[in-house]
Amino acid sequence: TALWWLVDVAVVVLMAGLSASYLIVFSNLATKAARSFEEKGDHPSSSSITGILAKRPTWTSVGLLVVSPLSYAESLDSLRFTSSIAMGAMLYVGALVVAYWRIKSSSVRACDDDAPHCGGRVKRVS
Repeated sequence: TALWWLVDVAVVVLMAGLSASYLIVFSNLATKAARSFEEKGDHPSSSSITGILAKRPTWTSVGLLVVSPLSYAESLDSLRFTSSIAMGAMLYVGALVVAYWRIKSSSVRACDDDAPHCGGRVKRVS
């Protein structure tokens, strides 16, 4: 029991690395999403997105500003609504996987029947 602090240090280092990983993934995906709006040009002001919204440091800052107050909360009660939404999303994805596995009809299959694997030609599901 003399090395209890070593476990605490290991947990802090692991959680800092995990937090940084999530922040990197979020900033990469948000940057790509902003750039995809720019490429499509659907919105009349899409040229303004090329500025600050299409840069990764902007989305890293947004991620930090949103998550930091939640990290310093005194109790985890403030996260109960977020956790409920996350559980609902996981149940929805699980139901989709089970439905895809059970139905196995041609309308659900994304690959052509003559393709040896799903890396071949893909037909549009409508």
